[in-house]
Amino acid sequence: MTVLSKSPNQDWVKYEKQNQDKRGLELLHMNFREHVDRILAFAPKDHNIHWQVQQISDQYGDYLEKREKTAENSRLSGLRQHALKCNRDPVGSVFPITRFYHSRMVAVNAMFFALCAGRSISEAVESIEGGWRHDCDHPAYCHTAEHLIVNPPYLVDTHDERSLISTLNDVELVKFTLKNNLKLGNIVSTMRERGRFLTQSVADTAGYLEHDGQFIGNPVSEDFIWRIASSLKGAESSRLVVDDTEAIMELLQKRAEYFKMCYASYKGRLCDSATRLLLRFGIEEKCFTPQDLILKTDKFIDDRFLAMLNKECEVPDWVYSLLNVARGDLQELSENWEEHKFDNARAYEAKRKELEDWRKDIMAMPTRNLASKTIKVVSSYGMERVLKAEIDTDLADRTWFLYTFKQKS
Repeated sequence: MTVLSKSPNQDWVKYEKQNQDKRGLELLHMNFREHVDRILAFAPKDHNIHWQVQQISDQYGDYLEKREKTAENSRLSGLRQHALKCNRDPVGSVFPITRFYHSRMVAVNAMFFALCAGRSISEAVESIEGGWRHDCDHPAYCHTAEHLIVNPPYLVDTHDERSLISTLNDVELVKFTLKNNLKLGNIVSTMRERGRFLTQSVADTAGYLEHDGQFIGNPVSEDFIWRIASSLKGAESSRLVVDDTEAIMELLQKRAEYFKMCYASYKGRLCDSATRLLLRFGIEEKCFTPQDLILKTDKFIDDRFLAMLNKECEVPDWVYSLLNVARGDLQELSENWEEHKFDNARAYEAKRKELEDWRKDIMAMPTRNLASKTIKVVSSYGMERVLKAEIDTDLADRTWFLYTFKQKS
C-alpha cells in the first residue's frame, strides 16, 4: 500500500461543542500551582497540609515548574486520554483531554494523598514524579490500541512496563534524585502503586473522575479531592488506613458509573471495536506499525485514517464503511452491517472463530466486566473492610455482538 499523505484542513476526530464544558476546560488548563491552590482552599486554615505544601514549594519549586514544562513539551500533549468517546451522541466524538492534562492532575493529587497519608516531604515529591511518569509511555489511541498490540502476534510490552523501564534509564532523573536525597526506587514504587504508595492508585482514579465528570454531565463536587485526602491516614501493604470511608466509596461509585457510561455501554464497546478493527487493518496493510503506536502521537494515526476516509488510498468497501461507523454514523452500521446477538460468551466465541477463519470484516463486541474496583481499608480502630461499588447493568451491557459487513451481490 502506498504511503498515505496528510489531508489538509480536516481532522479525523470530532470535538463536539456540546461537550466543551466551561468548568471542564478551566480545570484542564490550570497549571500545577493553580491545581494545588484550588484543593488547598478546602483545607482548614490550621491544617498541617498548608505548611507541608509550602515546604515543597520552597525546596522544589523550581524543579516542579521545570518538570511541568518538560511534560507539556513531551509526547503526553499529543496523546488523547481517550481514543474516541461514545457516551453521548454522536458516537465517535472526543473530549479535549490529553495525557498531559491527566498526568498533571494525577501528580497534584498524588502529592496531597501522600502527605495526608503520613508520607514525608521527599516521598510526596517522589509521588509527584510518579504521577507525571505513570503514562509517559502510553501508546497512541489509548487502551484501544494497547489491548491490540500487547496480545499475539505483536506481544508489545504494556505502557506500565515501558514507563518503568524508561524511568530507570532516565539519566537526568537519576542525577536529580541523588542531588536531592530522593530514591529512584520509591518513584518506581509509586508507579507500581505498591505498599505505602498505594495512594497513587487513588490519585489516578480521582484525576480521571474529575476531568471526565465535567464532560459527561456527571461532575464530582469541587471539594472531592480534599475530602479524599483528608480521609487518608496511611497506607500499609495492600490496604489504606482511613478514618472515614464515605469519600472512598464515592470514588468507587463514580468510577463504576463512568465505566458503565463510557466503556461497558453498547456505544462505548462499539467505538472501541470499530477502532480496534481499523488499527488491525492499518498494521496488516503497513499503513503504520505497532512501533508507530508506541512512538507517535494520535495525530499520526488520525491522518492515516483520514486519508483512507478521503480515498487518498484504496481500501476495501468494508474498511471505508467502518471508518464512518467509528466516527459515529449509526445509519451506516444498520444499513451495511449484519448484527449477530448472543446472550452467552460460549456461543459468541464459537461464532467469532467460525467467521474469522474465512473473513476479516468481523467487528467483535464482547461484554465488559462491570465488576467494581475494590479497595481494602482499615480504620484507625483496626477494623478491616473491602469497599466495592454496586451498579446495575442494562440488557445491552450483558449482550455480546458480532457485526459482519453485508457482501454486495
